Amino acid sequence: MSDWRRNIRVYLIDSVLQWFYVPIGVWVIIWRNYLSFTQIGIVTGIGLLVSILLELPTGALADMIGRKKPSSSAGCWASPGSSPMRQRPTSPVS
Repeated sequence: MSDWRRNIRVYLIDSVLQWFYVPIGVWVIIWRNYLSFTQIGIVTGIGLLVSILLELPTGALADMIGRKKPSSSAGCWASPGSSPMRQRPTSPVS
C-alpha cells in the first residue's frame, strides 16, 4: 500500500474516533450538578491556555535535550496537580 493511501486510511480512522470524545460526557455531568455554562467555559479556557503555554516550550526543550527528560518532568508536575482529585472522599458522579 502506498503512503498516501495509508495516510488517508489513518486520517479516516482518526476522524471516526474523534466522534467518541469522552470528556464531553464528563462536562455534561459537571454542568448538571456543579457549574454553569459560563464557569465551564472559563475553566476550559484556562486549561487550554495553560496547555498552549506549556506545550511550546516543552517541544523546544525536547528537541534540545531529548524526549525522555521533559516527559518525566511533566509526569512529576502532573502527579501533584491531580492529587486533590484522588483524595476526594466521594465521587462527584455519585
